Amino acid sequence: MKRTLKEVVYISELLDINFQDIYAVHDLLAYYYPDRIKSLQQNQSHHHVYPYYGVVFSTRNSTFNPDKCGQTDVTLYPQFFVLDINCPKTVLEHELGHLAWANHDIDTLSDQTEGYLFDLATWLPVGLHSKIKQYAYGYRCGGKGTVMSYADELHPFYSSPSIAFDGIACGNDVYADNARVLREYAEAKLEITN
Repeated sequence: MKRTLKEVVYISELLDINFQDIYAVHDLLAYYYPDRIKSLQQNQSHHHVYPYYGVVFSTRNSTFNPDKCGQTDVTLYPQFFVLDINCPKTVLEHELGHLAWANHDIDTLSDQTEGYLFDLATWLPVGLHSKIKQYAYGYRCGGKGTVMSYADELHPFYSSPSIAFDGIACGNDVYADNARVLREYAEAKLEITN
């Protein structure tokens, strides 16, 4: 499976709007382009395509926290992301990882979920519990984090016990194999479209 860019659309209606969160941005897209958004959401299984769509913005038009370069909410918008054009290129891959149900490294996630390490079910609707994989976490190895980590420096790959950096494994079969999460996600999408 390979990702391809279909198109880039300049949306002048969003130019002067101060972005506050992903929900407001999506609501504005749905308001100005209802047919296009509906088409993208309905096109999930057409011609082996699962279209992602997003808004790339500049921090000068945003009240987003500058420490947060991107955002998704896979539970509400399973195809949609928002990111800042001035952020590192790993941010897009990080957000696409979230849309495939990959999670942050355990240290980061523990801080974000007040210690509910492997019980993400407490944070998600019951209908989405099957999406949670115990091995869907980022990892830190060789002084850097994998793509889903919040480390200061990142490796350009997802956690995987099959990848090593300076002789140190960059994942674990039990709790840190986001590369597997992405493969399984892609395989499931291919099964849907066949």
